[in-house]
Amino acid sequence: MINIPSVFFHGKSVNLVTFGAFAALASMVGYSVVFLYLYFHGILVGECAWIVVLFIIFPNLVCAKLFSVFSIGKKEFFKNLRHHLNETSFYQQGGVFGFIIGTLCLFYILRIPFFLLSDAICFGGLATMFTGRLGCYNYGCCVGKVSQGRFGVVYSDPEAKICREVPEFQGVKLIPVQLIASGIDLFLFCLCCGVVLFYSFSGLITIIFLLGLNLKRIVLQPFRWKESSNKISYQWVSITLIVTFVLVILFFYSSGEVIFVENKLQIPFVPFIYYPLILTDNNITLPLLAGGTINFIAYGIHGKKLGTHLNIRS
Repeated sequence: MINIPSVFFHGKSVNLVTFGAFAALASMVGYSVVFLYLYFHGILVGECAWIVVLFIIFPNLVCAKLFSVFSIGKKEFFKNLRHHLNETSFYQQGGVFGFIIGTLCLFYILRIPFFLLSDAICFGGLATMFTGRLGCYNYGCCVGKVSQGRFGVVYSDPEAKICREVPEFQGVKLIPVQLIASGIDLFLFCLCCGVVLFYSFSGLITIIFLLGLNLKRIVLQPFRWKESSNKISYQWVSITLIVTFVLVILFFYSSGEVIFVENKLQIPFVPFIYYPLILTDNNITLPLLAGGTINFIAYGIHGKKLGTHLNIRS
């Protein structure tokens, strides 16, 4: 049973949702991993931290929000555009398209070798998703179907997302797909740590992210609950993402970017050396805090009615 409250502050016109804290933490952990990876490969992180954060976070949020067009249906979405944009729903697969766009922009702005950059962002992305899925588990979004066995999670908080939207699921045991997904993301992250330490070849982390993330979605999707009005075939979106990633990799490989070459660390891998740098260099600390704050605003601040950003009429 989930005991952490979904809403930790109730105001007259605003509610603060616990998922926002998870989202803020997830983004800060993810950006820290990106910076750590680049730092140990000789990149002056303090000079590019603001650009990295802004060009990852905004394409991610915009694409994750606009992806609802496909779940709701174009006709219905544009019929009440303001209402649907005001809903607090975001879609992870749309956010992955945003990651791709952001990575391409950062490559042309910073001119960091493409597969070094993509490995860094994918490495951080896995850390973000591992933490973020724990937030989904607590908040009651992206839930599984009704569990037929002993293994399951029960949502009793009437303010949890699934209890608000599907009241008959309150107190019902559901398959904890968010927790399973988080565990897979953690495994993939640990696998990438092994790559960094023992088999550091450029592009390998990108491929682990590409295959692991999308195959996970294909395998777990049949166990996830989905509203009948949701039009998306998430497995086909995963296949589309795989094809998109492959085309991007082939494009940069044919353009002269090196892949599967040894990517030696320029600075010895001693993680604890990095963390004082975060706390003492404002060029890194402030972008991290800004990224966490933006994600908290996007995911954690609801209007008077839970599930909406602003107090506006449909």
